[in-house]
Amino acid sequence: MNNIIIGKTYHYKGSDVVLEKFIDFKKGIIRDTITRNLDVVDLASLESVNVVSGQESDVVIDSISDKDWEVAQRRFSIIKPIISADQSGEIILNRTQWIKEIAKEHKIGYVTIYRWLNDYASSGLVSSLVPQKRLGGKGQSRLSPEVDSIINETIKDFYLTSQNRSQKQTAFEVLRRCIAAGIEPPHENTVRNRIIGFSQEEKLKKRAGRVLTEQRVDPVPGKYTLAKRPLEVVQIDHTLLDIIVVSEEDREAIGRPWITMGIDVFSRMVTGFYVSMDPPGTLGAGICISNSILKKDYIVEKYELRSEWPVFGVMDAIHMDNAKEFRGATLAKACKEYSISINWRPVNKPNWGAHIERLLGTLSKEIHALPGTTFSNPKYRQNYNSMKKATMTLFELEKWLHTLVVDVYHHKLHKGIGTSPILRYTEGIFGSKNMDGTGVPFFKIDQEKVRLDFLPFFERKIRRTGVTIDHINYYHDVFRKYLYKSYSFRGDGFVKTHEYKKYTFKRDPRDISKIYFLDPDSNKYLPVFYADVSKPSISIWEHREALKYAKKQNPKSEINQDVIFDAYNRLREIEDHAKRSKRKAKKESRVRKVSEFQPIVQQKKVVSEFSAPQEINLSTIKPFDTDEFI
Repeated sequence: MNNIIIGKTYHYKGSDVVLEKFIDFKKGIIRDTITRNLDVVDLASLESVNVVSGQESDVVIDSISDKDWEVAQRRFSIIKPIISADQSGEIILNRTQWIKEIAKEHKIGYVTIYRWLNDYASSGLVSSLVPQKRLGGKGQSRLSPEVDSIINETIKDFYLTSQNRSQKQTAFEVLRRCIAAGIEPPHENTVRNRIIGFSQEEKLKKRAGRVLTEQRVDPVPGKYTLAKRPLEVVQIDHTLLDIIVVSEEDREAIGRPWITMGIDVFSRMVTGFYVSMDPPGTLGAGICISNSILKKDYIVEKYELRSEWPVFGVMDAIHMDNAKEFRGATLAKACKEYSISINWRPVNKPNWGAHIERLLGTLSKEIHALPGTTFSNPKYRQNYNSMKKATMTLFELEKWLHTLVVDVYHHKLHKGIGTSPILRYTEGIFGSKNMDGTGVPFFKIDQEKVRLDFLPFFERKIRRTGVTIDHINYYHDVFRKYLYKSYSFRGDGFVKTHEYKKYTFKRDPRDISKIYFLDPDSNKYLPVFYADVSKPSISIWEHREALKYAKKQNPKSEINQDVIFDAYNRLREIEDHAKRSKRKAKKESRVRKVSEFQPIVQQKKVVSEFSAPQEINLSTIKPFDTDEFI
């Protein structure tokens, strides 16, 4: 964990400075090491001297092969003790000798250790340790295809078995098979290095069995311990909210949304959450994690919150429910990129997720006071028509939830920790007489990279019209070179050299006006927008609503993007017309009521049943009514 700590030296505008004091989560007082002058600076402008320089990583994790990714993880596991010691400020009396001993233990040169440390320091990401591609024959196998095949087959059917044969025995078996085939055998070290390339998990599965593998690779269930500092452990879980939301277009009920939320176990601060109409999965979990890591200034501004939300930075570990929707390969790979440990909640161990489950339960109780609630138990609903009473859109519910969490929950006294979450988090960051502070997280990560890393990818073919996803066309000039690669020209005209291949894309469901294309040549994600840039930005849920409406209006017509956006525009027109009609009807009703009941109105105030429902005053939200909060 890279944090900005009082007393450490940093670079600032070409000079070395020492952080003297924190003013808040964003500013601090520094002293120039040469002039001794003091200055107030933004903490984000400080550059670390010996941990992370803040350089942006050029590696896209989705473009890394499984083999290279395993190598990068193995390298990181070797240098991790050194990195941890450097980041914690631990004093190593003979650091060079320690590094040489680590190098000797793993049978590699100590210069290589230093190179890996420098590579990791350039970005703080595991992907920086991926083997670099070399030109020419360097780095490529010099063995014949026949020898390569014999080595791979021998490892799979001789070494990776429950017989637990040694590497030496495996190398001898390769020698025997090569001689039998009349082929010159490879050196024993070649076979050993090939075995090392296989993941430890795969070796254990094949050689020790699945049960022992889970004991050796997966976290061993044991006694749950509380976190001792901020972002040491974040618990994540999801739930179906007890409320029905309405559409933005016609205010018709569209269903119950899901929420995926994270909580910092140390302080009970909410690290981030994600609300959507889709059932929980790796998409929701990934967005929740990236929201937890990123700074929240844009959220505070978007939802007009009155309090700061200072939680940001990479957590050490995540505790998640042991469900299949959280076990996506993309999510696991992204967590490893940022050195985040994933601990799956053991079966029949509810206390491992008690904090997040209790918080979600408390939020549900608050939601039961909103119009359109479904309550948690049908018997409480009785004659209450949730569909008819529903009034809040998804955006309005998100604003309500953000206000409840940031402006209310974070500042309420929490019985479990004896103070409010925000004060506990502040104490953990800046320190107090009872504990040392960890410092403000040193955040130099590209925010766009974080968001993309935690989004699941999908594959599509690039055609002459671009890329079509959910009936919508997208185009970028970069597609041209990949189209040309699919064709050649002969005397009788153009000939297709191969079928259209599939390429990798990502998309944020909250705004489908652009997608992200993984360019194979540059190994970077490029934003790709609508082919027709005049079309409006919409979410995937608005798109589905328009698609549903279009099919209903023209069940036999061919669905394309023009039909969808035409339906979307008509839905907007219906909404606007409904609003105008409603305002006109209310005005006429009020005039009629006043003229008909003027004598009664003079004696006693009458509230019309046709009057507009009052807006929810977010500042009057009631305190939490639960044993956990006071």
